[in-house]
Amino acid sequence: MQFPIHAAKALAAIPPPATDAGMTPDARNADPLPVPGGMPVFDATALEGLIRLDQTSPGLLAALVRRFLPDAHGLIEQLTDSLDAPGAVPVNAQDMGRAAHSLKSTCARFGAAQVVHFAEQAERAAASGETAQARDTGMRLRAAFALFEQAFKQHPAIQPLIG
Repeated sequence: MQFPIHAAKALAAIPPPATDAGMTPDARNADPLPVPGGMPVFDATALEGLIRLDQTSPGLLAALVRRFLPDAHGLIEQLTDSLDAPGAVPVNAQDMGRAAHSLKSTCARFGAAQVVHFAEQAERAAASGETAQARDTGMRLRAAFALFEQAFKQHPAIQPLIG
């Protein structure tokens, strides 16, 4: 099984700032997490497969979790990096699409259902060249990831790994 987690990005990842600077007025005033009804923040059933793999390959889950969280933060930053710096160079739509695609596949493996939803939206917007919409969706994705991360870290199989 392959996981789209990149060690170089994980080492360089910086946690995202808690700000909406640079967000368009429509996104700033929108419902922060408009997702299909009943979509969980954290679907722990997705994690069960990784837990089973860890039983046959001890230490695998710990290694994946140590790389997943910083890498996800780095990808979110790539998707939204022009939001926080006044006068920043606009993000390339292709790079935004790649970051959203990587987030979508990586987060699906860990059960971040809402993050996957927003990553799909951001990927489609970037593919259409709609970088402003992709960044706005990226801000919603960032908020969804914060909620996911909080729930994820409370899971009994994850708590001992992040101590």
